[in-house]
Amino acid sequence: MSNKRRIIKHISSGVYTYVGNKLKKHIKDKNKSELVISQPKREYKRKYEDPFKNFSKIHAPENLSFIKNPIDDVEFISNLEIHFNKKKKVFVVLKYLTSITYDTIVVLLSIMVKFKAHKIDFNGDYPLNANASKVLEDSQFLKYLYKQFKE
Repeated sequence: MSNKRRIIKHISSGVYTYVGNKLKKHIKDKNKSELVISQPKREYKRKYEDPFKNFSKIHAPENLSFIKNPIDDVEFISNLEIHFNKKKKVFVVLKYLTSITYDTIVVLLSIMVKFKAHKIDFNGDYPLNANASKVLEDSQFLKYLYKQFKE
C-alpha cells in the first residue's frame, strides 16, 4: 500500500488508521473498558419553547374599565381570584388591551400583590396598543408591583 492510502497515527487511547478517505479507530484491548462506558441520553430543548407553559393563561378583556365594561372586568378579576384560591401559577395576557383605566389597575395591582405575598408565581405581558401601554407605564404599575412592602 502507498503512503497516501495508509497512514497510521498512534495515540494513547488507540490506533487511528486512514484507509482511503475514511478514518478507522482500532482500540487497544486495555482501553476498551474505559471507552465503552455509555453516556446518558442527551435531552434536547426546543429553541422556542414557551417558558410559561406551566402557567394558566388568563386573557384580559379588550376594554379593561369598571366604568365602561363592568361585567367582563368582574369576570376577569374573579377568574384571577379562582386561580389564587387554587394556588395556580398565572400568566395575565394584556397584549390585546385597547384601553385600561386607573380603577382596574388598582384592583389588578392588589390581586397581583396577593399572589406575591403568598409566593404564587405570576407573570404577564404588556399591551401592544400604545395608549393602553402608556396608561400602564404612567401609573407605575410595575414599580408598585415589585416594591418591597414593610409589615
